[in-house]
Order: sequence, then C-alpha cells, then structure tokens
Amino acid sequence: MRHVGIVLVAMSLLAIVGCKPKEQAPQTMAEPQPAKPLEAIPPAEETQPAPAPVATPAPTGPTSLEKLAPAATPEPAPATRSYTVQKGDTLWSISVRMLGNGQRWREIVDLNPGLEPTKLRIGQVILIPAK
Repeated sequence: MRHVGIVLVAMSLLAIVGCKPKEQAPQTMAEPQPAKPLEAIPPAEETQPAPAPVATPAPTGPTSLEKLAPAATPEPAPATRSYTVQKGDTLWSISVRMLGNGQRWREIVDLNPGLEPTKLRIGQVILIPAK
C-alpha cells in the first residue's frame, strides 16, 4: 500500500512538471534607434493661449436677498436680571416678586430655554425679563 502512494505522488509530479515548454530564444535588447533631427518632428498643434482672467468688481448695492428682506434694525435687548432660586420658590411666586404679576411666569420660561417649570432646583440661576 505504501508503494502505491509513492507511485501516485510520483505520477502527479510528472504530470505537473513533465510537460516542459519549448526552449525560447534568448531575448536581446533592441538596438537603439538613431535620434531624429528636430526638423523631422512635426510641430504640435498650436493653440490660442487662454485669456487672462478678468477681475469683477464686488457688488456695491444690496444683494437680491437684501432687496427681499426689509432692513432690520437691531432692537436693543431688554434689560434682564438674574435670580437664584430659593427654597419654596415657584415660577409664579418669582414672577409676582420680581415682575409684579404672577401671570408673567411664561416670560421667564421663554427667556430660559430648557427650564422646566415644575423642576426648579435650589441655587439654580435663571434670567428674569425687564419689568
């Protein structure tokens, strides 16, 4: 049995290696061609040079968006004050004390994004609108 395995391996090697390609003639380097004189080389297509870029002046008048939108004059920001939340404070009590009207508590919420009216924390600093 051992001999059969050796024979099979030898046959597969012969099948793979046994077919040798025909010998090819050794390749030689091509002989260098003589250089052509410059007169024999045809001229490249002549192209027109690209025109120089022209600087465009910056617009001095209003742009199209400025024409559509009315000229907005910046309004002065109303004076705001800061307030530190005390124990027992509610937005209603703060607005009564600081603004004179409990119904203005929504203005405090609008001025303080992320402020949750039912979750005031002691020591939290909030902004109070002008009276």
